[in-house]
Amino acid sequence: MLSTANKEIKKTRLMYKTNMCYVHFTEYMNFLLEKEFLGVKKSNPVGNVYYTTEKGKKFLGSIKNVLDQMK
Repeated sequence: MLSTANKEIKKTRLMYKTNMCYVHFTEYMNFLLEKEFLGVKKSNPVGNVYYTTEKGKKFLGSIKNVLDQMK
């Protein structure tokens, strides 16, 4: 979800791109927003847009490093 939201994206599009059901998507999204890995811009007149925060990008980088070391 974080890598998909690297560019600003609307909620429905994010759900479709991550191929998750609504229930699981909502759980993960709320968790990521609460932990500030995902941010939301509410100023968009047609709806909120979501994006990966700097904290989220650092987290993705850490995961990538761990996976690279496991090879």
